[in-house]
Amino acid sequence: MAIRLVHTADWHLGHPFTVFGEAAPRRQEDQKQAISRLAESAISHQVAAMLISGDLFHSSQPEPAAQEIARLVLDRVAEHDIPVYAIAGSHDSAGAADLPPAWSHPNLTWLAQPVGEKPQQIRIEDQDLWLYGFSGLPDWNTPLSSIARREFEGLHVGLLHTPVGQTKRKKSQFPSPADLADLNLDYLALGHVHNYLEIRHSERLVGCYPGTPEALHYDEAGPRTALLLEFDAGTTKIRRIEIGSAQCVDYSFEVQDHFDGSAIIERLKELSGPSVYAQIRLSGALEKPFDIDLVAEKVGSAPAYWRLIDETNLEKSAYLRDLAEEPTVRGYALNILLQRMSGIADARDHIKLMQALRRLALEFDRHPAGQIK
Repeated sequence: MAIRLVHTADWHLGHPFTVFGEAAPRRQEDQKQAISRLAESAISHQVAAMLISGDLFHSSQPEPAAQEIARLVLDRVAEHDIPVYAIAGSHDSAGAADLPPAWSHPNLTWLAQPVGEKPQQIRIEDQDLWLYGFSGLPDWNTPLSSIARREFEGLHVGLLHTPVGQTKRKKSQFPSPADLADLNLDYLALGHVHNYLEIRHSERLVGCYPGTPEALHYDEAGPRTALLLEFDAGTTKIRRIEIGSAQCVDYSFEVQDHFDGSAIIERLKELSGPSVYAQIRLSGALEKPFDIDLVAEKVGSAPAYWRLIDETNLEKSAYLRDLAEEPTVRGYALNILLQRMSGIADARDHIKLMQALRRLALEFDRHPAGQIK
């Protein structure tokens, strides 16, 4: 008989969504609806269990609203006898690798402690499912070997919250695909990476990241999914189930010389829709500062929400240098900023001065009275 599980991770309930500005409350509602769809999908596919691979909450002390969303979802799947097994991640761990968040639910089992001789056992019909996991990251005080396969008949699945093959602070190294393959598990339910990603070693699928149920940032692009796992006769089938409602777009645009914003306006109009959230990054060297308000007037509310990050460089602008020589208030102010920028080595200070230069030039264009001698 096939065993079906649903694998999800990185709900981050309680996330403020501040990057979406005034649309943050709407994004929180999107997140709530996505997790509700996840529960209904688990029920409709009659899974034997739900696995949450870390960061159920955005904090180890989740706020009441976040706890309530989790409670409703776990209550809902409990009505259909679907148990939930979870590990804490990098956000919702209580500060040590063997401690879960300060939250509990009758239908939730935290795999908090390192696996001893015997992992968590679940009897499904006439088969055994063995679950391995510990809360936190493996470079904390728990060796990765604690979730290596034990000698028991049945299906062996691990839960792990970690990047793979990336260097963390100082000299700490996260596990490689080979390290994970050496655990010899039938599947590794991974969390921490916010986009869907398969981890393979020697062409063998070791495990997957399902990604966030709803995008927390603009760079979490593409469908937001959970994973339906089906294990049958030694084979593993993975199906992505789309549960998110919004489409996030992180678009970079390199500009040159004289730029009127028409290309951005057309791009934003292409992204129109009540569930589209777009971030546009501008880079490159300009002669004149770009006025974002002109784009806003022409685009209106085509996407649900959009923001533009202007990282263009005006330091070599001949136009501004000519203005800086004017015997006016405008010329005096621009000259001071250009001189300061030439002597700044710190990148953060340079960015702030560039923002000030851009804003000052635009304001003088909008209010030409400031050019009076």
